[in-house]
Amino acid sequence: MSIPDFIQSVCRDIQRGLAKSAIDYANLGLNKFHTTWSPSAANDQIIIGTLAISVEFMIKALLTEYDICLLYLDIPIELKLAFHIPEKMPEKAPWKLYEYQLKSSNYKTIGLPECITYFGILFPDQKQKLGSHLRFLERTRNLALHSTLPAFRQYELHRTIYLTLCVYDTLFKREPSLFHSYKLTDNEKNKLFLSSFDDLRVDRVHKAIEAARLKANSISGEKATISVDDWTVMVVECPICGNDALLFGDTQDDWECDEHTEILSLTFLADSLECEFCGLKLEDAKELELGGIDPVQDRSELADKWMEEQSQEESY
Repeated sequence: MSIPDFIQSVCRDIQRGLAKSAIDYANLGLNKFHTTWSPSAANDQIIIGTLAISVEFMIKALLTEYDICLLYLDIPIELKLAFHIPEKMPEKAPWKLYEYQLKSSNYKTIGLPECITYFGILFPDQKQKLGSHLRFLERTRNLALHSTLPAFRQYELHRTIYLTLCVYDTLFKREPSLFHSYKLTDNEKNKLFLSSFDDLRVDRVHKAIEAARLKANSISGEKATISVDDWTVMVVECPICGNDALLFGDTQDDWECDEHTEILSLTFLADSLECEFCGLKLEDAKELELGGIDPVQDRSELADKWMEEQSQEESY
């Protein structure tokens, strides 16, 4: 077998293994939810941990499909060269040893945080929709797998299932052959779940607003203010108590150019809100809209600060 064919074979085996594991873990977690879950079953942690692994493996399968080097943090230079220019590599290199080491996890791979970063870059249209759910999964994954957690809200389980199905759908639409012949089972149940998740969102927001209003009635004194210096956080007025609340999301820049000038505009794409004073929490962009908060905020008044920070980063 030629070196290019050998490298292609190794990459294909690793990618296929990740794709199969991703779907296996997804089906395991989803099936447990559909068949055995109940508020008293106390298996939320198992399902969340299982689906967290699935999401991580789904994204890793995509990255391996594009460039296997994106998967690893510490592979030898010889392997990097082999993956990118296999036709230039000498045949006497220890290729079988490298194959064994790659498939035996001798080399460290990226984790869920890096996978989420790659996902946001490759699918910018999904960042606002899924951003808060991805951050929750990033915070919770290791705890769910390696610790004993306090009871989850039922919503935390539901948002993990929602995220898993959305990530799968996003990747499948981009690369229909990514998961080969491996498919999610219980498709009808999954569709019903997604429909109910959206239907229940209105009820969740209504309850969150009513609880915040009750707490706001006991707040006295002057308006409380908050100051932040972060492009992923923005201060807005809480729609319930009028104090400063925090919007979470991401700031994006956009340049409009003509023959003589360049104008920078900044847009904040919000995906969740928290008010520490009345306790209001809106968990994603759709909930923000239902709560009367525009998930798209203009931040162009900070354009000079943005350009200054960007120029400083480039100088490094």
